Amino acid sequence: MPKRAASASRYELQLSLLGRKNTLRPTVLLAFILLYPLTTASFDIPISGMAPEVFLFRVVVGNLIIAPVLWVAGLQIDRLARTSIRVYLNLSLVFVLGAIRPLIMNQLEPLVFGTTTTTDGTLRPLLTGATSFGLFIIVAIFANLRLEFTEGSRAFSAIDAELDAYRNDSAKLLAEEEKRLGSVTRKRLEPVLRALGAQFGASKSTVDFKSALDELRDAIDNTVRPLTRYLAKVAAEPAKSLPTAAEQPRRVSALPSRASLKQSWQPRVQLLLAGPMFISLSAFEYGFGHIPQSLILLFAVWVVFEVLRLLLSPRTLPALVSLTFAGLFGASFWLLAFWLTDTWAISLGLDSRFAGPLIFSIGSSTLLLSLIVSATYIFQYNLVELREALRIKKRELKRDEALFEQRIWVARRNYTYMVHGDVQSLLSVALTRARNAARPTKAELQLIRADLQKALELINAPLNKVNIDLEQELEALVKTWAGACDITFEIDATVRDLLLADSNLAFCVNELSKEIAGNAFRHGGSNELHISIETSAEPTVELIATSNGLPPAANPKPGVGLRMFDELSITWSMVPNKNNVGAKISLTLPL
Repeated sequence: MPKRAASASRYELQLSLLGRKNTLRPTVLLAFILLYPLTTASFDIPISGMAPEVFLFRVVVGNLIIAPVLWVAGLQIDRLARTSIRVYLNLSLVFVLGAIRPLIMNQLEPLVFGTTTTTDGTLRPLLTGATSFGLFIIVAIFANLRLEFTEGSRAFSAIDAELDAYRNDSAKLLAEEEKRLGSVTRKRLEPVLRALGAQFGASKSTVDFKSALDELRDAIDNTVRPLTRYLAKVAAEPAKSLPTAAEQPRRVSALPSRASLKQSWQPRVQLLLAGPMFISLSAFEYGFGHIPQSLILLFAVWVVFEVLRLLLSPRTLPALVSLTFAGLFGASFWLLAFWLTDTWAISLGLDSRFAGPLIFSIGSSTLLLSLIVSATYIFQYNLVELREALRIKKRELKRDEALFEQRIWVARRNYTYMVHGDVQSLLSVALTRARNAARPTKAELQLIRADLQKALELINAPLNKVNIDLEQELEALVKTWAGACDITFEIDATVRDLLLADSNLAFCVNELSKEIAGNAFRHGGSNELHISIETSAEPTVELIATSNGLPPAANPKPGVGLRMFDELSITWSMVPNKNNVGAKISLTLPL
């Protein structure tokens, strides 16, 4: 994974996940209620001197009492709009309720067991209860990471499948659209053209020739021109047949498949988790005077493990392997901190709390906690990578969608221009020949039949792409608007080569330029327009037009021009030019 993606906004990612809507879900609360005693019983029972049943009563029942309050309060916090406020309120809520819980259980314990777990100092149980609830934060972040990773994976799968559909089926759908338009064109024109050819071929008298002439005029007025209007109407409609994925492959798993041990093992997170708990336990067991020594020990342990992390290879491993090693490192961190804390206490003449089987129990529980922390980081790093991959896929899909719509748009207009321009021109030429020949010669009839035959061949030939001289078309556009609006073009040398190689792209640039020029004059009253055509790094073609006159409307009414922008570009924008004069239109065209 690129370092930039892995390290980007790590802090913001954690906060956004903690501040995610419905952070305090019932499933998270249930997981916390079950995990809390598993990760703390091994050292809480010996340290506190509680009987196991008392400890389980205080923890499990206490968590069950607190859980509804957490959930209801969390739902209220979720109503807030700002993520940062939700984050800090959630954190405050967790730590406040963590401190309140031991106070509640101090009142309930005598009622159930007839005994009270007492400690010196009223702040100690509050401090211990509040810091130990930090586990809830980890569980909440892990649950939200897992949820977002799953949602992101499904979204990635859906977009990936849709992208495959565009790449696999767009050519087929484009061919079907061209086939449909060709079929309509041939169905309407072919019988008429064949009949006209036969009629002119059989014309041997003036009467027969006049009848054929009338049929030719009728074909132009009642067949070719209505067909042109129909094709122009079809060309203005959005593409109805879009590529769709036949099936949605699932890219969802319990854990990401790959992870780096260097990513998974985070000593600073273990320090943040272990620090408050060790400090509170030191205060709980040895008194507040032991806190400075605990801080020094924790810092020393953190330095050792941070150096160890720097020595680790960044090589990617299977996620479960990385998780296992990271969990063992985490458990070692906690065990070393416990052991050093106890050693320091013994050196002060206090009784040892950690000996014999207790070390194994502490190691087991902290291993579970470390696995949760490491899994959280594995999800976090993979989620950053997944977000980047999802962003790239969305961009690719948007490009393919725009390219497909562009090709459909060009194909439809190809048929419009072919019928309106080439076919109608040939028939008009034939009509002119027929009108000029009162008594046509054999050679003149042959020329008329040749015109009809060319039109027949034209509608039966495959129409793959337009032929357009963009330089010539843009020069004609400048001359058309001369005196009303001065238009200048600036075309990058690289773009010239691209436009020469892709006639469809050249056709789109020409049509957009004509539309922009018309809108600048009619709607903006502009008398100056500059259009720049250049490439970007994507790779795409950027068409940027700046005009003077009136600025564009804030919410322009969608018309033919804006629909054209939507169909032919990946993205486009229209904003006022500097000093709120005229407009600046930027379109990104796919290659």
